[in-house]
Amino acid sequence: MGLPVINIDIDANTLQQITAIATVIIALTAVFISIWQILSTRKHNRLSVTPLMRYYIVYNKSEMEQGIYLSNTGIGPAIIISYKVTVDGKETPKNRYLDWSLHTNKLDIDNSFVRFRKSNIGVTISKGETLPLLTACENIDKKQENKFLAALLRISIEIEYESIYRDQKWIMVVPNLNN
Repeated sequence: MGLPVINIDIDANTLQQITAIATVIIALTAVFISIWQILSTRKHNRLSVTPLMRYYIVYNKSEMEQGIYLSNTGIGPAIIISYKVTVDGKETPKNRYLDWSLHTNKLDIDNSFVRFRKSNIGVTISKGETLPLLTACENIDKKQENKFLAALLRISIEIEYESIYRDQKWIMVVPNLNN
């Protein structure tokens, strides 16, 4: 015994309509898959250059000078948008550049014993790059060193940055450790 044979009588016009509908469905599916692939690739590309800014403070003399350092530990470059420094809880406006000479007087630090970095906004910090923001010089005497280390506890820094796509912004905060 075999399977029953069913005869379906379809004319040529109906077959053309079925073929046309199937072609449209396949084409639309291909378009949706292409759009999904483009969006996934775009998301991947953005994630593959995401910066991640970190700070660290060196209190003890080691292979690095004492001070505050900024490091990009992400997988893409970071572009600095703005800086805001707070000393003893008193905010300074967000600046187009970070100029420590404006703050060292408030901190009662002798400028001849410290190094500071003037950084404009728009500066790019590469993946893996570490920048000293405010550090003590090697020739600092013990009195100035104690003042400097005490001053580090009074500072808070807010740095706004973005990726090279400039479509997302992040804020990194170095907290005031005196609070």
